[in-house]
This record gives sequence, structure tokens and C-alpha cells, in this order.
Amino acid sequence: MIRMNRKEMIAVIIRDLELLREKESFAGYAIDENLAFFKASQSATAYIIWLLFRAPKIAPERLLELTDFPLPEWVREMHEGLIEIERRKFPGLIKPLVNDIVEFIFQKNPRILVNFGCGGMEAERQVIERLKESGYQKRLIFGGVDKSLVVKEIARANLRGLEDVIDIYEVEELTQDFLYRLLAIDNAKHAVVLCQNDIFEMDKSFNERSFDLIFYSMFRHHLSESLKASLDRVAFSLAKAVIEYDNYKGWWHLIPPSIAIWNKPPLLNGAIFSRLKAPRRQELSGRMCSASLKFFMKTGTYLLKHTFEH
Repeated sequence: MIRMNRKEMIAVIIRDLELLREKESFAGYAIDENLAFFKASQSATAYIIWLLFRAPKIAPERLLELTDFPLPEWVREMHEGLIEIERRKFPGLIKPLVNDIVEFIFQKNPRILVNFGCGGMEAERQVIERLKESGYQKRLIFGGVDKSLVVKEIARANLRGLEDVIDIYEVEELTQDFLYRLLAIDNAKHAVVLCQNDIFEMDKSFNERSFDLIFYSMFRHHLSESLKASLDRVAFSLAKAVIEYDNYKGWWHLIPPSIAIWNKPPLLNGAIFSRLKAPRRQELSGRMCSASLKFFMKTGTYLLKHTFEH
């Protein structure tokens, strides 16, 4: 993509959304709300007015983020910007997730860890680097499941530099047979598998408890209520443990990203809209059951962990 300044980028996004609005009437409400957001984002004053008066009235169940639309150039822009933010030590956006995965590895000695909606696989990159620094010797298989070819390309680039400790495999669909073959390989390197399975159908292709850990980061809030139920069904069937990491709703958490990523409009859109779609703390507490739940005030995130086998 040709580098654009902030004003130029917003103008192109508005044009793309207006063209999409002419074709995609089914998503009219969501497109209109995105148009309102980006038009307001052209100036700090208009954005503050939008944040105070329009944002609270948005219906979160009807809202889509810019990257939920078929606009691959903005998917790339958002994910590359997100990786940059996730790598910053402050506020340590995915540090709680990385810490929990590393702890799980040391405690449970897993073989197979799968990330649903893997994005740029920054969490895996940080986990693998931590394992490398610690001298961890056991071979792991990391599966990254994402339908987007653009995202797969970003993930591959993001893992560059770890070739001494990982082998990367790309398949259209991860299968039980391919997994068995990977497990049989006598190799000291970890295996990273990039695949495009339909997440909501994976329980039909794998045996129960095929994976030691399934996790998803900033993913669940993108889904409708029916797809969230499907996600739970599939993950709870296939994994011995499931980690859900995402934002929770707190209006004060809209302020830091509005300042920190003001010059990255697609990323700003994702950060603000994901907050608007996020669950409240009490909603998460109601889903506890046999799960453990942690909140992280600094990042405005939560980590919900389900364990099905000890």
C-alpha cells in the first residue's frame, strides 16, 4: 500500500465504505456507523463529540469493525499496526495472555496449541521467544487458524527471524492425519501450522480433546451470539483447556487508544469499536462456571480460562 498521511488515509477509507454501502445493503447500519466514525475522526473536536454523544447510542450487536468488511488493504493496515502495539512493553497489551500460555506450557507439558482467529500470531512469537530464552527443549505444535490469506501472509512475516527454532507449514486445512504426521516427526524445532479451517466446523474433523490448548485473542467480540455459542461448543469439545482473551467494556478505556493510536485510523477504529462490542465485567462473571477469570485494569482486558482435563 502506498504510504498516506492520516488525512489521506481517512479520505480513502470513507470512499471505500461509501462504495461498499452501495453494494452491501445487508450491513447498512454497520457501514453507516463506520462512516460516522471516520468522518468524525477527521478532527479532534468532531471525534470528541462523536465519542460523547453518538458512541453510547450505538447498538453493539449490529456493529462491525472496518476489518470485518471485505476490504483487505485495511485488514493488512490494522493487523500490522496491531502487531506494533502488541510488541510495546507498555501497556503490555498481550502480556497477560503470553504469561498464561507460557505458564500452561511449563505446568502441563502440552504438545498441541491452537489459536482460533490467529491474526499476525504475535502472541505465539512472544511465547516462542520466551521458551527459547528459558532453554525449553520439548517440541510444540502451534496451529494458527484464520480464513484470511492476507493475515496468513502477515503471520508468516511476523515469525521471520525464528527459523532456528521453528518450521512453518502452510496448509489450506489442518486435518487429524496431518497432525499425527507432525507429532511423529523427530525434530527439535517447534512446528507452526498456518491453516484456513472453518473454525465452527472443526469438531467434525477432529477427535475430542485433540488439542491441549485452544486460545483466542481479541476474537470472540467479532462474533454474533449464535457464533459465540458455536465457538464455545467447538473449543470446549476439542481442547483440554481454553483461554479466552479480550476486552471488557469500560468507557474510561476509550481514552488511552484515542490518544496513543490517533495517527493509525484503522487500528483506532478496531480499538474503539471492539470496546463498544465488549462485554461488561458482570456479564463475564456470569459465564464463570468451572472457569477462572482475571481482569487487567491497565489494558482493559480479561482472561477467562476453562480447564476440562487435569
